[in-house]
Amino acid sequence: MNSHTDFTGQVTKIRVLTLESMPLVRFTLSNEQQTFNCLIKTLSLRFLNEVIENSEITVYCIFNSRSQFVVNHYAVKGPTAIQYFFETSPYPSEHKS
Repeated sequence: MNSHTDFTGQVTKIRVLTLESMPLVRFTLSNEQQTFNCLIKTLSLRFLNEVIENSEITVYCIFNSRSQFVVNHYAVKGPTAIQYFFETSPYPSEHKS
């Protein structure tokens, strides 16, 4: 039986499993108590643009029969990957504050 749940943790081991118009992405999400393998497909391109290793995110997902979280929605806590790279870029910009 599939049940919906939410979980907050740190992202590690981001891997692209299939290269299609919507890639299948696998990552590990862990906190002090638990570690889960997660899959994301419908939001995978946005996920790859917003999340980097060690990002903290909250996911809303279904726990499937293979003990994997299938992610339906997620939220990044703190800066996204694009914000991080923009803020830490060594190149000067007229628009940086």
